[in-house]
Amino acid sequence: MDWRSWLLIFALSDAHAASRYYAPMSFYPHDATRISRFAATRGAMQAPYGAGAKVGEGDFYIVSGATFKALTAQPQRDGTIALVQSRWTPALAANQIWTVTKEGSGFRLHSKLYDRDVTLGVRLDLEEAASDARQNWSIEADANAVTIAASGTKTGLVVEHHALRDGAFVEASAQAGQWRMYKVENPDTAHDYRTLNASARSTYDNENRRYHLSAYAPDAIEADRLGGFRWTDYHPSGLYVSKGESVVIDVQGLADDGPDGLVVMVGNKNGFFRRQPAGDPQMILATEGRNTFTASRDGLLYFEYVDSGFNERPLTSIDVTVREGGRPVPFYVEGVTTLAAWRAMLQRHADAPLIEMVGARTMFTVARAMYDKAGASDPAALLGYVERIMGYHDELSGLDGASALDMPSPLRVHFVQDTISTHDDLQNAYLYATYYMIGLPLNSAAETLLQPAKSDEWGVWHEMGHMYQQWDWTWPGVTETTVNLYSLHALQRLGTPMPSPLLQVVDPRGRKNRLDLAAQYLAQPSKDFLRDASFPVPSEAVWIRLVMYEQLRRALGDGFYMRLHKYYRLHPLTENEGGDSNEVQTFVLRACIAANLDLTDFFVRWGLPVDARTRATVVDAKLKPPAVDLTRTRI
Repeated sequence: MDWRSWLLIFALSDAHAASRYYAPMSFYPHDATRISRFAATRGAMQAPYGAGAKVGEGDFYIVSGATFKALTAQPQRDGTIALVQSRWTPALAANQIWTVTKEGSGFRLHSKLYDRDVTLGVRLDLEEAASDARQNWSIEADANAVTIAASGTKTGLVVEHHALRDGAFVEASAQAGQWRMYKVENPDTAHDYRTLNASARSTYDNENRRYHLSAYAPDAIEADRLGGFRWTDYHPSGLYVSKGESVVIDVQGLADDGPDGLVVMVGNKNGFFRRQPAGDPQMILATEGRNTFTASRDGLLYFEYVDSGFNERPLTSIDVTVREGGRPVPFYVEGVTTLAAWRAMLQRHADAPLIEMVGARTMFTVARAMYDKAGASDPAALLGYVERIMGYHDELSGLDGASALDMPSPLRVHFVQDTISTHDDLQNAYLYATYYMIGLPLNSAAETLLQPAKSDEWGVWHEMGHMYQQWDWTWPGVTETTVNLYSLHALQRLGTPMPSPLLQVVDPRGRKNRLDLAAQYLAQPSKDFLRDASFPVPSEAVWIRLVMYEQLRRALGDGFYMRLHKYYRLHPLTENEGGDSNEVQTFVLRACIAANLDLTDFFVRWGLPVDARTRATVVDAKLKPPAVDLTRTRI
């Protein structure tokens, strides 16, 4: 199926479906409320009596449950000390250690480094200790997290605007956030990012209901490292649980000296379009030994076992046995399940509502009826094809394993058939990428994807590309443009005869393709890359912009984008470095650094603004312009 066939499918569904297909994400990088949608609400997780967070005295890292970044005392230019969130680094470790002491009915939060206490005022500050109710805080446990509120008030600590970046202020709000408290036994212990390849060290046996699980890094930490969407940080079970069913699970080897641990979920994490409430998983905080609960919904069983890195010691592997409840579904594990065994499972569990296919870095969950309708293909071919595409995306992203920062993500991308979102919600999106998953909302999407793998599945390349985009250079207007760099790279690496979408004839008179429109745009006396209306055919702005990015790839080689991705991972933007105009200038500067060339004239010719400060920085770097005009690069 070539790209024209894809577009025909969309056109048959809706006159605007083709354009929407390339903008299907439910949560955009600049959606300021995205974290609040995914942060667990109070009471959302069930915890056995006596289990969960322990509130006591001592030295702690206090870590946001939404971002896994630590509460940090940060000096400001005006001489005050503000509270912000930040990832752990050796240089900031002392700023992140808080002494918690009991006082009356509450607690004091004391910065050991600055010898001051957290104080509620117009904003949160650090002030010298005083007999002041503004320095008294109520800390209440909620499963494996806590809420920290000013005593006698309904205002608690939360990251301002639910921001993701380092340097975001922590404020007091009626919408209190969840925090995890990690005991500091040795302040010299390193808590650097560690690659936790849990999939390779875990085993799943759904027929005998036994699982050996290693811990993943939390999805939030991986997303922060990669600079984009959250991937899947939970293990599959291959067991389907029905609402009202009693489930008994035994756990061995689980540590009890920190808030990280095992969460049992009925249903996958909710990344469904517009986060439909029906997609919320049931979550149960597990403890060492026997755990019993009643399923509040139907769904597959999953195990979220994560290690934040803030523990004094890395978490060890655990063993999980499901003693009662649930029934096996056809469950394919790449490298373990043979084709003969898979076919036997399909016969043995013919009445199972779902099937699940698990690879090293991807996972598919679809209805059994859909799998059968698609021709009951060999899972090895499907998983191998998708992971091959992921390898190409890793390549363009500079995820070459040269350092821990540049390792391919050990988490999985979960393809899930979406039977929850409504037609109106989806607005005819054919596939969509979002937190934790790639949604397959229409029967045709799942059916097409499950067909024997072809080399021209542009939709898969595109949606997978969203999982790799770095938000620091994805300002509004280019989200659906830069994602296609990964698709074009995959197209080139596969060597498929599929023509590039840039060659598609799109003008109303049927005479010009997208490259022609780009040339027409470049010839205009006035250009504004940031405004759709500036392009000859505004509805084609997504594709005309892509020509600029693709010219850089063709002229400078794939190594250019590899270096650019690496640079952004090494130097992610902080909260005060964000904002659309700043992100544009930062991209121009960093593109020059990655190319080791002065590209400012190239960007100006494309209508991208370059301010005086950016020009001066490039001049100071003594970078030379390209020997040729890159806007004439042929594609």
